[in-house]
Amino acid sequence: MPHPVRRHVVEVDGRAVHLRVLGSGPAAVLLHESPRSSVAVQPLAQALADRFTCICPDTPGYGLSDPLPLARPEIADLADATARLLDALGLEAPALYGTHTGAEIALELILRHPGRASVVALDGYPVFTRAEQEEQLRWYLPRFPTRWDGSHMAQLWARVRDQLQFYPWYARGEANRLRFDPRTLEGHDQVIADLMDAGVEDAPNYATGYGAAFRYDGAGAVTRAAQAGAPVIYLCREDDLLHPHLERIAALAPEARLRSLTPDRAAWAAAMAEALAVPGAAPAPALPAQPARLRFTPEGMLMRRAGPAEGAARLLLHGHPGSGAVLARETERAALGGPVFVPDLPGSGRSAPLGGDPATLAARMAGTLAAALPDGPLAVEAWFTAQPVAQALAALDPARFRIAAIHDPLPSGAALDALRARHAQELPSDWHGSHMMAAWWTARDMLAYSPWFERTAATQRPLPAEVDLAILQAQAQAILQGRFTEPEVIRALLG
Repeated sequence: MPHPVRRHVVEVDGRAVHLRVLGSGPAAVLLHESPRSSVAVQPLAQALADRFTCICPDTPGYGLSDPLPLARPEIADLADATARLLDALGLEAPALYGTHTGAEIALELILRHPGRASVVALDGYPVFTRAEQEEQLRWYLPRFPTRWDGSHMAQLWARVRDQLQFYPWYARGEANRLRFDPRTLEGHDQVIADLMDAGVEDAPNYATGYGAAFRYDGAGAVTRAAQAGAPVIYLCREDDLLHPHLERIAALAPEARLRSLTPDRAAWAAAMAEALAVPGAAPAPALPAQPARLRFTPEGMLMRRAGPAEGAARLLLHGHPGSGAVLARETERAALGGPVFVPDLPGSGRSAPLGGDPATLAARMAGTLAAALPDGPLAVEAWFTAQPVAQALAALDPARFRIAAIHDPLPSGAALDALRARHAQELPSDWHGSHMMAAWWTARDMLAYSPWFERTAATQRPLPAEVDLAILQAQAQAILQGRFTEPEVIRALLG
């Protein structure tokens, strides 16, 4: 059985850093590549979790981690930020793993902070030539501005399909084809999700790690590591596009420890476990407390808090399909008067589903929320399908939870029957990326019609004078995030 994954947030220098943590034993910190999140290293973490407490952070600007407050962070900045994360976690010298950009961060960390890792395993460490760096900085990082027609979604899908077929992705010809099996369809979706989470607009976070990686003097770092006697081992599978770089490393540091690995994933994981093992290493310490502004509950529900600590508290509950991110503008409004709490309801956005009896889902959601919220009165605003959850909260503790507003309330009679029949949309992935466009057009139809699937003059919603494309994109992303769990939630909440 897979090891359970704990989602956790720590605060480092005022920034939120999101972690996935699993397993038991001494700490092994796993750093992912760009433009990914800690999702990317979960297969390895699962394989290591019998022997290690695998701590997998989203690096700054990726996943749920805040970016560094720098216009153009370098690998040195990311390495320093990771060292401060180790401080926050109480880790003096854990085993450290990095792949691609994560490998550069890990190597620079041990060079800038000697002794902060007991061993450093670098999986697919890049050593680019100056010409390769200049070319990739010029072509590798296009912007994908959100467009009303949704064409950016098709461009994103094409970008990922190309990246997983060619290297570099923009050189689409026979000479640049990757000669190993592409990722699964699920793997493509994970890369897309990480790209969108990082932001792909005119000033995207997705480019920060990439740009820093392409500017980094990888060759110089290999030489410095050899001169310093750093506890480093370089490994790479034959089906990794950076496998040829092992030869470059060997030429720079003939005495370096190098291992070329076959594509076999079990052998690869065993090699990583061997590389990261340190006899007598102490068990990982307990995780520090999470910040109030962003945290996960024990059930895996994400809770955000915005606004001042004092004032009238409010709870905003999004509709379905959706997430707390869709309520960004409403959160800003509510936060003017006091603290505002905005969850991703279970099964939506970043939150795990609750499962169990559908007939009791609203009540169990209410119980999960009540346990995660501070004592004291809260005014509850709910949207659409969150109405039964708000009502369950008010029934659970009427002195604590007061329904202040139900926006877009649920209909009754035949209109409710139509919602039950058609609102929960199945949206499977396909290799053509049609699910990307379906999510975008569903988000647009949700903005334009009520219900979204009745596209008539009689069901038109009033449109704003200027459509907020960022919120529309958040809605499309929420549809994609919840498409395998929200249909069941929607059916349960609609009764």
